[in-house]
Amino acid sequence: MSAGLMCQQTVLDGMEILPLPHVPVKKQPHRLELPEDETPAHHVLRLYPEVNHCVMCGECVRMCPMDLDVMGYVGMIKRGDLKSAARESFTCIQCQLCVIRCPASISQPNAALAARRWLGAHQEPRAEHLTRMVEKVDSGRFTAIFRWMRRMDPMEFQALYLRREREPDESPPGTWLPEDRTLL
Repeated sequence: MSAGLMCQQTVLDGMEILPLPHVPVKKQPHRLELPEDETPAHHVLRLYPEVNHCVMCGECVRMCPMDLDVMGYVGMIKRGDLKSAARESFTCIQCQLCVIRCPASISQPNAALAARRWLGAHQEPRAEHLTRMVEKVDSGRFTAIFRWMRRMDPMEFQALYLRREREPDESPPGTWLPEDRTLL
């Protein structure tokens, strides 16, 4: 028997499809601010202390439909290596299959998400281009354009979307710019 997501499985003769049971997920409410005496790594462990109870059974790894080293990124969180944990868990789709099989009741996807959030908020350098864009949005530069789009007929909006300029698939990251730069 194996588990997977229906959206990622090819239907095979004799396959049985069963719904997953509801999994109440431990998700801690949080803010990105940290107490003065706490590092991001300690904060993640304080929110998700159950990661310290991992028994290294590997069930989470066997269940992951994304082939992630779930047990590995849990270990990285335990060691305080949020950067490696964030990189290893980046493609997690939050399906919670690892949580279903975990004998220690660890909420691996949510602990990893917290690690990515605090790493980005407190340890990674700010992306200057995003900072500039947020400033433009906050200044009200796009308010009139957003109002205009909200008033559009849905079919007209869809046609506008379909006519948009698209970045070529083969362009190197960060090099392409659209001809119409009014929104940049």
